[in-house]
Amino acid sequence: MSISQVDELCKQSIQELAKNFVGLIFPRLINQFNENTQYQIEALREMKERSNDPALNKELNEAQARLKNAMSESAMTSVMEKTEAMLVDTLTVEELAYAIFHETTTIKISGIAAQLETAFREAVGEA
Repeated sequence: MSISQVDELCKQSIQELAKNFVGLIFPRLINQFNENTQYQIEALREMKERSNDPALNKELNEAQARLKNAMSESAMTSVMEKTEAMLVDTLTVEELAYAIFHETTTIKISGIAAQLETAFREAVGEA
């Protein structure tokens, strides 16, 4: 994506840009939420194994239910819509267009970075 493409993005409505940006960032946000909840569940499981406290079992069950609920389609749709609305209320068309440009570039760089371990192993003859 180039600067001229940012100019083209600026021709879209702010709602379209917000939806586009959320589509770019949402997978990462969901993964972060998922990981944090999984860490909580694992910590609760470990604590439960060392204790017979029924409150821990209740808390573990609640955390598991919370994760399952958060991964539901209705919860995801709700979060996406709220995020889009906040972006529309907070940013300008130009800011959202630039955010999309920046996020697209970041995604490309992350893809390259993910390949660096393989390139390193190949360079030292481990692949």
